[in-house]
Amino acid sequence: MRLSRLAAVPKNRMARLVGRYFAPAELVEGRGRESDHNLRCLYVGEPKFRAYLFDLVFQDSPRSIRSFQAFLPRLGRVFVTTSFDLGVALIPNRYEASLRGIYSYRATKNVRQETDISAPWEELVHSWQNYSETARRVRKAGLQVRISHEPRDFDFFYHHMFLPHVGKQYGQRAYVDSYEEMKPWFDRGLLVLVEEAGRTVAGGLCAVEGDTLVFYRTGVLEGDHELVRKGAQAAIYYFMLSYAKEQKLRSVNFLMSHAFVNNGVYKHKAGWGAKASPDNKAAQCLLYFVPAGNAKANLFLEKNPIIVGSEHGTLDVVTGWNGSAEGFARAKERILRACAAPGINRLFVRSASGAEIMECHAARQRAAPPLS
Repeated sequence: MRLSRLAAVPKNRMARLVGRYFAPAELVEGRGRESDHNLRCLYVGEPKFRAYLFDLVFQDSPRSIRSFQAFLPRLGRVFVTTSFDLGVALIPNRYEASLRGIYSYRATKNVRQETDISAPWEELVHSWQNYSETARRVRKAGLQVRISHEPRDFDFFYHHMFLPHVGKQYGQRAYVDSYEEMKPWFDRGLLVLVEEAGRTVAGGLCAVEGDTLVFYRTGVLEGDHELVRKGAQAAIYYFMLSYAKEQKLRSVNFLMSHAFVNNGVYKHKAGWGAKASPDNKAAQCLLYFVPAGNAKANLFLEKNPIIVGSEHGTLDVVTGWNGSAEGFARAKERILRACAAPGINRLFVRSASGAEIMECHAARQRAAPPLS
C-alpha cells in the first residue's frame, strides 16, 4: 500500500490493521521475585496481562531495555535472535503454527473450572478440601444465606460489594464489568447473599442455565479484608453449592481463572472440586519460551507453576526445581500434591538435568481429606 493511500485510511481501520499484524513487545530486566538474581524477560502481547505477569516475575518494576512493535508474521525471528531468561507471548491463535518448534509450551490465559455435583452430598463434601474449614468458619461467625431476585439487592451488590472488592483485590490490573454488562445476568439469575447478624456482607451473582448453576461474579462488603478473613467470601461458595444441590442441578460452572497453579482464584475453586479444562474458545494463545537449563526460568516456574495444554487436549502443569537431586527426591511428593488438581493430567518438573514427568491422578487421591 502506497504511503499516500495509507494516510487516507480512517484511524479506526488503521488501528485494526496495526492490531492484526503487530503487537506491543518489551524486553525488560529486574530482580526476580524471591530471588537474588536479575532476570531478563521478553514479553509480546496485551499490556494488561503484561502487568499481571511482571508482578509474578519481578520483585519491583523492571528496567525496560527495549520497547517495540513486533511484526507477528515474523515473531519467531524475534525470539530466536533475542537473549532472555523467559519469553512469553500472548498472541492471536493464527500465528501459533509459525512458532512451533520455537516455543516450549502452549497455553491460554485462562482455564475453565466446573464442579460436578451429581454424586451424593456426603461424597462431595468429603472430596472438597475447602469444605470442613469453611463450614467451621460459617458456624463460628454465625453466617447465613439469603437468595434474592430483588433489583435493589443487585444495585447494592454491584456498588458496595463487587466494585470495591475487585478494586482492592486487583487494583489497576482489574477488568471491571459495567453495571449494564452485569444486569442481564441478574435479570435471568439470582444473588446468593451471605448475612452476618442480619447484615449482608458478601454475595455471588449466579444464573441457572440448563442443569448448571453458572457463578458469574463475587463481592465482599466494601472489599473489607476482615470479612474475607472471617470467611464471608468462602461462605459464598459454601452456600452456592448447597443451593445448587438443593435445586437438583448437575454442576456449578465457575467460569475462568488465570492459568497459574498458585493463582488464588484458581486454587480456591479447585478446593471446591472444580475440574480445570482448556479454554477452547480463546481467541489468543499464551506461549512460553524457556531456554533449556536456564536456572532463572526454572526458579520462576518453581514459584509460579504454569498450566499448559497437552497434545491430547488435556491440561498439564510445568514447574521448576533448582535444588539438588537428593533434595528433589525428598520434595517430590510435596510438589506433586501442590500441583495436582482436578483436570490436571501430568506434571513436568524442569531442572538443570532436564525434565521429569509425573502422573497426577494418584496424588489427587492421596490429597483427599480423611473421612470425619
